[in-house]
Amino acid sequence: MRRLFPVPSVLLPCVALLGACAAPSGHRPVVEPLAAPVAAPPGHLSLSQRIQWWEDRLNSYVPEDFTEANMNLGDLYLEARQPEQARLAYRSALNGPLSQTEAGHAKAGIGRSYLMEGIPELSVSYLSDALLVLQGPEREENEALMQFASTGRILSQDPVLLARLQPFLPQDAIIEEAPKVESATFASVTRSRWRPASIKSNTVPMEAPWRLTVHHSAEPFSAEALPATLAEVRRIQKTHQNERGWADIGYHFLIDRAGRVVEGRPLSYQGSHAFRDNNRGNIGICLLGNFVSHPQDGARYAQAQSPSAAQYRALENLTQQLRRHFGISRKEIHYHAEFRSTECPGPALKAWVKRQWSLGS
Repeated sequence: MRRLFPVPSVLLPCVALLGACAAPSGHRPVVEPLAAPVAAPPGHLSLSQRIQWWEDRLNSYVPEDFTEANMNLGDLYLEARQPEQARLAYRSALNGPLSQTEAGHAKAGIGRSYLMEGIPELSVSYLSDALLVLQGPEREENEALMQFASTGRILSQDPVLLARLQPFLPQDAIIEEAPKVESATFASVTRSRWRPASIKSNTVPMEAPWRLTVHHSAEPFSAEALPATLAEVRRIQKTHQNERGWADIGYHFLIDRAGRVVEGRPLSYQGSHAFRDNNRGNIGICLLGNFVSHPQDGARYAQAQSPSAAQYRALENLTQQLRRHFGISRKEIHYHAEFRSTECPGPALKAWVKRQWSLGS
């Protein structure tokens, strides 16, 4: 143990002198006070008074506090049903130092301001960006608002959620109970036919579908016999579960060369086909076959296949059924490469998707 000896009194002046030499006059280190949190307006103020309280102090804040003040102003302006002012405040906040979650909140606020003005088409990109980072109740609200902005309706009967959304929805907004739909409704070959392995526990519940995405399986496949199709679907599930760690086969439906629609992952579960949050409300449809030439992977892949006529017909019929049932716009028919860097599903199917867009809603 170190023993501490008292400094003799005769040495104290020297110690003081040494201390003075260590920090000569005029060069003493300045200790900065800890920054205090931004003060909040008194609780007794009315909504308009709270807005004015923040506005009066904006120009006196350092950048960090200026950003926080604008975030608060954005929320208050939305509460006061002043969407244009809310947007200005949130956009000012986005120009300052924000965490990812705070930026998500600001973007969600901008999206909500457009909904409040009855311009849902301008809200979609902001709500979509916000969903990448938001969690908890705010995420739940944003998902429902995104659904409304994209489809014109909300599939929910949760009175608490609907009360929170009410300020951003028109009085005649369509509120429906989310349908309970079995994937087999749309498939000619049920899931049990291909004897799948059990679904693992790392599943995510599927929200009401509002978009769908087209893929190819990226493996050459020419057989038209049903047993070959069943074996190929089992192979894909095995790859997805064992090599990629997914809960199940990534797609909800698969279409073979003969035009059979095979039930894949149940629609009650979110798929694993469009990369992370792009799977939300997204029905995955995979056409069996390799529709991209990539000879670097070997001779089998040098020649791209084309989707068969039967596959095109089945894809057209399936997407029409899904669109009618779930109210999905043609603009929400996508191809895989829209969501990440990939050649999937190949030029032929990309062209097919783009033709759907040209046909309107």
